[in-house]
Amino acid sequence: MKKEFENHYIFAISRYSVAKLFILFSQNSDVLNDFIEEQMQLAIKENFDHLQTIVFKVHFADALNVIGKYKQAEELLDSYNEDNFDSIWIMYYPEKYKYLFSVTKIMSLLGLCKIREATHYFNDFKINWKDRHLTFDIASYIRIQYFTLGYFLDEVNKKSYLQNLQKEIEISAFKRWNQIFERLKC
Repeated sequence: MKKEFENHYIFAISRYSVAKLFILFSQNSDVLNDFIEEQMQLAIKENFDHLQTIVFKVHFADALNVIGKYKQAEELLDSYNEDNFDSIWIMYYPEKYKYLFSVTKIMSLLGLCKIREATHYFNDFKINWKDRHLTFDIASYIRIQYFTLGYFLDEVNKKSYLQNLQKEIEISAFKRWNQIFERLKC
């Protein structure tokens, strides 16, 4: 793609990497870990700019969380904090990608049973569900993750988060999330 268009089309590259990750995972492939390592170095190897790098890392880290590779997901996002994230993304994209970054980062921490750190980020995480940039597809996915995080990280409202999670899974028909949810129990 880069050779043909002389540019990186980062969303296409991200989609390809995520799809291949899921295929290798579903096939229980021997090359899965090699592929993950290769993708973790892709931004450097291909000389992505800051925006391309964070787009790729957020999407690939989210996919890594889905298959339970929390350590690698955390490594991908570890080089970013909210300040440099804001300075890169505010110029280009609406808040929805910041939301995805935040839930992905917190989900990685939860998956690694870093409860204190995950709770700290979760308590600071604010989302405007009426944000006009939050399209229904990404909003539903982020809500599923947010309610999952709330269930594990907010003891006071745990029952409410679980009810909302079950409702959102039913609405979205993303029943496979139940397997991910079970794996997260620390």
